[in-house]
Amino acid sequence: MSHFIRILLTTLLFFLPQYSSDAAKPSWILMGELKDTYFYIDAANITHNNSSVSFWTLMDYKGDIHKDGSVMTFQTIYCTKNTNTSLRVMSFADHMATGGITWQKTYESNEIIEDPIVPGSFIDDVKDKLCK
Repeated sequence: MSHFIRILLTTLLFFLPQYSSDAAKPSWILMGELKDTYFYIDAANITHNNSSVSFWTLMDYKGDIHKDGSVMTFQTIYCTKNTNTSLRVMSFADHMATGGITWQKTYESNEIIEDPIVPGSFIDDVKDKLCK
């Protein structure tokens, strides 16, 4: 596969789930905060598939610790295995995924790592709400 086609397909796979006509406009729900970082989940675009759930998260940074900015991540939680993966990550120059993308990564299948969910973490709270 040519380099151009690979880039085109990666770009389409990255942007279509977020901007397709099937995806609802994001509905960010505040899940918590810690040291000037606010954690949100997009309640409008949650997908359940057997024992897993996929969704967008948003970490919005305020204050001196991280400077201003935000990071949006597409993740999957594997409910029965108590693990999660980050599939796509985008960093933005300003709050609430605005101000232009400053960095982005779509993980290839051989790069995806299932991480154990840390008890008491933001993802653990999300798992408790979505894995029922």
